[in-house]
Amino acid sequence: MTTNTIEKRLHALERGVAKQNLTYYKMVEAMAAVSISRNTLKKWFREGLPYSVIDGTTLVKRSDLEAFIDSHVRKA
Repeated sequence: MTTNTIEKRLHALERGVAKQNLTYYKMVEAMAAVSISRNTLKKWFREGLPYSVIDGTTLVKRSDLEAFIDSHVRKA
């Protein structure tokens, strides 16, 4: 994937267009969707965020990402 393609996808995510239509995120898309770094996403994988690897591409299900974040809500 070229840098230009990644930038276009990130722009779409920022506008909310692609974010609403994707069922699965590639790592860069998941990172952009929740504004985290690659290291944080890998840490979340170690902490139990489910992911799949297909032909070397890591995919995160949108609903799993949302559920993982929701499961870490702190109550005041």
